[in-house]
Amino acid sequence: MKQAELRRARARLARLRTRFHAALKVLKQRLVATYESNQPDVLTVILDSNGFNQLSSRYEYLQAIQGQDTAIVTKVRRLRNQTRDTVNRIHAATERLAAKRDELARTQNQLRRRESELAAAHDRKQRVLSRLRSNGQQLQSEISDIQGRIAAAQTPPPSPSGATAPTAPPFASQLGPVPAGQAISPFPASSPVTWGRTDQGVDGTTTPGSPLLAIGSGTVTIGHDPGGFGASYPIIHTSFGDFYYGHCVPTVADGASVSIGQPIATAHFGTWGNSTTPGGFEIGAWPPGDVTAGAAIRSWLIGLPRR
Repeated sequence: MKQAELRRARARLARLRTRFHAALKVLKQRLVATYESNQPDVLTVILDSNGFNQLSSRYEYLQAIQGQDTAIVTKVRRLRNQTRDTVNRIHAATERLAAKRDELARTQNQLRRRESELAAAHDRKQRVLSRLRSNGQQLQSEISDIQGRIAAAQTPPPSPSGATAPTAPPFASQLGPVPAGQAISPFPASSPVTWGRTDQGVDGTTTPGSPLLAIGSGTVTIGHDPGGFGASYPIIHTSFGDFYYGHCVPTVADGASVSIGQPIATAHFGTWGNSTTPGGFEIGAWPPGDVTAGAAIRSWLIGLPRR
């Protein structure tokens, strides 16, 4: 916008200069013609006139010439003043444009500095994130090591006879037949159940939101494993063994005493922990064994009476 205004002012200046030079040329020509024609002054006209009529006509002629000269001079002065004003406006517009350029340069420098600061902050955050990930991996490694030591400490010592320990989890040999009435299926007869594969426990699915019952009478503790069995899940401790209900949301508090058949959890409507199906569950012996531990209790668990 300022550039367009400057171009218009310069064009007007060019026109005024052309008119100014033309007026000066006419004025010059007029002055030269006056000088060369030896134009008489007023006193000479009066003295040389014959009669009043000749005096009047000569005086009017002289006044007309002087009026023309005055008009030319006035026009030249006006054009000169207009030219000067136009030059001043051009100078002012040029100064404003220079100020805008300086302001734009300062703004660009500020933007470059801000971009540099943002890039430096991003690099710092990336370094902090890398350190946190490294610390997390180290912490996970330490947790795995501690869990391994705990599992090793819980492994029973070999028999004095030197016999090889059984490959199945101790729970499989200790469970045996449970007297009637002391254990039931964790799923009521009204809930459909689909039994799935085995790993650490027995997987399957049921209706999302359906209750899960206490296998036997005992106490409940709440486990926390967001990446595995869920943010919270019940573990029941009975007289015939300890069992976890993975991917199921507990409905009783940590340390609660429960009776056989009492609801202690519900099947999740979405997914809970490392599960992929709404209503998915995993039930196994506590603490969980390796990926083959579920096979040791599958038949026993599926065969529990439902009521």
